[in-house]
Amino acid sequence: MRPTLSIIVLVAVISFISNAAPRVRHDPGAKSITLATATGLAVRITYAAGCALDQVAIRGTNVLGASGRVTTAMDMQGAAPDRPLASTPAGAPPTAVRCTDSSATLTGISRGNGASERWYFTVRYNTIVWRIEQNHASPLTAAWNALPSWEFSSPDTWKAAFLGTGGVAWFQLIDSANGTLAAHTGKATFWNEATKTALRIDARGLHDTHIGSSFTRLPEGGIRFRISAADRPLTLRYDEGMHRRRYLTSRDDVWQDVQSGPRGLAVELTISAPDPAEMFPAESMPPFDAASVRSLGRTVARLGVIDAKTFGSNSWRTPYGPVCLHEGHIAQMASLIQDEDYVNGYKATLDHYRDRAVRPDGRVVSRWAYTCEDAMPGTCDSLGFYEAQWGHLMDSNPDLVTNVAELFDLCADSSWLAGQKSVCERALEFMLARDSDADGLVEMMTDDHTAGRGSDWIDIIWASYENAFVNAKMYYALTLWAGCEEYLGDHALAVRYRAAAAKLKARFNTATIDGGFWDDGNRWYVHWRDRDGSVHGNNLVTYINFMAIAYGICDDPVRTRAVLSRIEMEMVREGLFFWPICMFSYAEGEGLHWQFPFPVYENGDIFLTLGEVGVRAYAGIDPTIPLKYIGNLLERYRRDGLAFQRYLRKDQKGAGDDILAGNAMAVVGLYRNIYGLQPKHDRLIIAPVAAKEIRGTRIAYELRGDTYRVAIDSGRTRVSVGNVSLSAPHAFAVQPVHGGMAWFSSPSGPEALVMTKEGFAGARALDVSIERWDDHAGGVKRWRQRGGHAIRYKVGSLTPGMAYAVMVNNKRHRSLTADLTGRISFAVPGSSSMRTQVVVRPARK
Repeated sequence: MRPTLSIIVLVAVISFISNAAPRVRHDPGAKSITLATATGLAVRITYAAGCALDQVAIRGTNVLGASGRVTTAMDMQGAAPDRPLASTPAGAPPTAVRCTDSSATLTGISRGNGASERWYFTVRYNTIVWRIEQNHASPLTAAWNALPSWEFSSPDTWKAAFLGTGGVAWFQLIDSANGTLAAHTGKATFWNEATKTALRIDARGLHDTHIGSSFTRLPEGGIRFRISAADRPLTLRYDEGMHRRRYLTSRDDVWQDVQSGPRGLAVELTISAPDPAEMFPAESMPPFDAASVRSLGRTVARLGVIDAKTFGSNSWRTPYGPVCLHEGHIAQMASLIQDEDYVNGYKATLDHYRDRAVRPDGRVVSRWAYTCEDAMPGTCDSLGFYEAQWGHLMDSNPDLVTNVAELFDLCADSSWLAGQKSVCERALEFMLARDSDADGLVEMMTDDHTAGRGSDWIDIIWASYENAFVNAKMYYALTLWAGCEEYLGDHALAVRYRAAAAKLKARFNTATIDGGFWDDGNRWYVHWRDRDGSVHGNNLVTYINFMAIAYGICDDPVRTRAVLSRIEMEMVREGLFFWPICMFSYAEGEGLHWQFPFPVYENGDIFLTLGEVGVRAYAGIDPTIPLKYIGNLLERYRRDGLAFQRYLRKDQKGAGDDILAGNAMAVVGLYRNIYGLQPKHDRLIIAPVAAKEIRGTRIAYELRGDTYRVAIDSGRTRVSVGNVSLSAPHAFAVQPVHGGMAWFSSPSGPEALVMTKEGFAGARALDVSIERWDDHAGGVKRWRQRGGHAIRYKVGSLTPGMAYAVMVNNKRHRSLTADLTGRISFAVPGSSSMRTQVVVRPARK
C-alpha cells in the first residue's frame, strides 16, 4: 500500500500546485485579459474597442505577428465578383466581463444586424478552450462569417498547416494574393520546423452548428485562417451547377452564403501548442537529411487530400482538381504521413467511394474532379465521379481493393474491414469475369490499340486487351484480399482468390510467343497484347517491370537481375536523377500523337510516383541503387519542393501544374523497403536491409497511437515503445501490450515472446536483447534483460505437453510444461545494475 499511497499524494500535490497557480490575469484599466497554460501557450484578449485576441504567444513569441489578430466577423453585403474582399471588423466592446483564476467570460458583444455574441474561455493545463455563442434577432444570411478569423501577419511564421481531414494547407502553394483553400474541417495544426513551433486549433460546431474552414493569402503576404459556421452543411460556391471547387486563385468567397436561424450558432475551439519534442522528434537518417525526409511527408505526401472523403494523389491546387481512384498507393502514404487524421479520413473516403463510386456490376469509376471537363461524355454524375475521357481505366478496380487491404493493416479496424468485404468482392469479381479466354489474364474494354483508348494509369498510351500494368495490379489485389478474407473467416473465397492469383501469375510469366508478357529476347516484361496476339509496349516500361518484381509475380532471380541490371545500366548511361516511366520509346500509334518523338510525357518523362515499387524491386538485390535515387529525389525536394507533375527527360527540370502527392512515394519506399517498417493489423514488422549506409539510423515511427523509436545498427535493430525496448540481430515484428511488448521472432510468424512488467515496475525501463532464438519447438531461446522490477514472460511456439527448463544466470529457475497452445509463463526478478540472462530449453531427462 505504501507505493500506491505515495503516488496518490504526489499526484495530488502536483495537481494542487498546478491548479493554484493564477492562469488568468485581468487588467480592467487596459481592458485586457491574459490567459496562459502551464506549457507555454498564452493569449491576450483586448476589449477596449471591440473584442479580439491581439496576441497568441508560444514560449514567449507572438505568432500572430505585429498586426495579426483573432476575432469574429460577418459580411452581409453578398458575394459579387467586383466587390472588394471583406476585412475582419472588431465589433463592439462587451457589456460585461467576468474572470476567475481559470476562466474568462465576455458577454454582450454586438456584431450588428441584430447579432450578438458571448465568449467563454477556460484555461486547462495545456489547452485553452474558447466557446463562441452567436445569437440573432431573426434568421440571418451572410456572404460569409468568421467564428473566428485568425490573421497571421508574417508570411514566415508558418510553413503549412495539417488539416483534420489528413491533408495539408501548404502555404508555398497558396502563392497569389487572396488565393484561398477550403476544407470541411475545423482542425488545423500550423507548424514551422525551422523554429520548432506549432499551434493547434481544433474547432467543432455545437448545437447543430456546421463548420468549415478556409486559408487565404493576405495581400500583404500573411495567412488568414477563417472558421465559417452555419445551421446547415456548408456548400462550395464554385463552379456553377457543380459546387466542388476547393481552391480559388484570387478570391476568398469559396463558400456559398451561410444561413443561421434564430437559435444562432455555437463553436468551440480547443487551442494548444504541441510539444516540440513530439512534433519535431530528433532523428537521424544517414545518408539523408532527416529534416528533408520528414518535411516531404508533411507537405508533398498530403497534397492528394482534396477534402474530407476526397483522397487521391493529384493536389487540390490542380486547376480541375482530379482524384484518380486508379491509384493503389494512397493507403501506403499513411506509413510516411503517420497521422491518425489521415488514416481515419481515408477510412471515411473509402466508405464514400464504396457507396458512391462503385456501379452495381462492380465497376469502380476511375475519377472525380471539381469539374466534368476530363470526363468521358455522359459519365460525370452529380457528385463529380466519372470515367476518364481517355478510356475506361481498369486499374481502379484492383486499386480500390489494394487500398482497403493496406489501410486495414494501418488501422486494424476489423469492423471497418468487414464493411468493405462486399464491395471488394464485387470489384474483384467484375475483373475476374473479364477473362474471356480463361487464360488467367483479365482483359480491358478495348481489343486493339488502334481504338486509341487508354486502360490504366498511363492513360494516353493505348494499352488494350491483356494489359500487364492492370494485371500486375490485379495480382497484388488478389493476394492482399485473400489474406483479408482469411482474417474475416471466409476460407472459401480466400482459396478462390489465391487460385486466381496463381493462374494469373503463371500466364503473366509466360513468354510473349506463348501468350504471356515476358520477352525472352529483350529480357523484360512488355506492356500489353492486342486480341490478335500482337505485342505492344515492348520498350522496358519501368513501372510494369518494377511491379512484377515488387509484387512477387517475377520470383525468378535470373529474370529479376536481368531487368534491374538493364534499367540501371540505362540510367547510368543517360545520367538520369530518377527512374522514367519507360526507358525507350513506344512505337508510333501506341499513344496520343503529341508524345512523339520520344521522350515526351508518358512516352519517356520522369514520373516519381513509381518510386515505391522501384525501391521495393531493388531493395533485396542491391539497396545502394534505390538509396542513390532517394538521395537525388530529396535533393530536388530541397531545391524545388517537388511541386510538379513530372520531370522532363530532356533536361530533368520540373514540369506540369498537376502536382502529385505520389512524388513522395520513393520515401514511402525508404520506410517500407529500406528501413523495413511494414505495418500489419496485429504488429509492426521491422526488417531493415543490410546496408552499411543506413547504420546509425534513429527514427520515431507513429502507428495507431504508439511511437516506435527504431535504431538500426550493424547486425542489430532496436525498437522502443515508451520505456520498453527490445533488440534482435534479425528481422522481427513487435506489438505493444499493456505494460510491455509482444515480440514475433519472424515478420509473419506467430507470437514468440511476450514481456510485461509486474507490480510497481511500470515506471522503470525494461530492455530485452535477443541473443539466440531457434524457432523450432525444441530449440534454445536465450535473451538478456535489464531493468524492471519483476518481468513476466510468456514464451510461445513450444511443443504442447513438453517439459522446459528456465535458466536465469546459468541457474535453474523453473521447470514448466507447455500448455495446449504451446506456451509457458514465468516471472524473472528485474535488476537495473546488471544484465540478467534468461534461457529456455527443453528439459533434460
